[in-house]
Amino acid sequence: MTSQSNSNWSTWAVNTLVKSPLSWSVGRIKESILSPTPAIDEKSEYVVLHLVENQANELFNIISVNDQSQILFMDDIQKRLNKMWNADVSMTSTELIVHSLEIRNKVFVERGEHLVTNKTLVKIASGDKDVEPISELEKNFFKLKETEKILIGEISNMDFEKESLVKEAKSYIAKNMKPIALTYLRKKKEIEKRIEKQLKSLDNVQALISRIEDLNTTPKYCNRMLMDLQL
Repeated sequence: MTSQSNSNWSTWAVNTLVKSPLSWSVGRIKESILSPTPAIDEKSEYVVLHLVENQANELFNIISVNDQSQILFMDDIQKRLNKMWNADVSMTSTELIVHSLEIRNKVFVERGEHLVTNKTLVKIASGDKDVEPISELEKNFFKLKETEKILIGEISNMDFEKESLVKEAKSYIAKNMKPIALTYLRKKKEIEKRIEKQLKSLDNVQALISRIEDLNTTPKYCNRMLMDLQL
């Protein structure tokens, strides 16, 4: 095979096997390397197992933490893959990669309603250890961490809204339109009350997270604290 042929083959392999999804319809394969034939089912799909396994290993090496397991949403893993390869990785390809790790006991996958409807949880094994199923404590702690993220996001959005209202009020004051300015200031006070309420909730959640993360806290006590929070 000439160097030109090698170059063409390498280009095809990168474009087809790396940048494209990990499963293809037979029609796609026909377009690339086969002659048209009516005997092939166009709706069938094939998976390149070796490619999936290699990319699963690459993902695991990046997201695995040596001393502790971690839990992620499936779509968070998809975002990681998009960033890793600077490409739009489909959810189907993401699930194939995760499944490759699952059958080797590197991840544990649990589907169902976890804080957000129809979200899939993926527990990543730590280092060379086999993964264990997600415990109730881990699920509840994960919910706490997600609740913390949501509260922080909501507070940030309300802060931005408050600042916008202040700017609007100042602009109307400058135009000597104080009645309208007062309307914006009243809205600002309402948002401040909502922010204060959310900040209290955030303080409670973060305090509970800190207590659970304390090395001296026993699993039994953690479960009781989480039940008291009524997640």
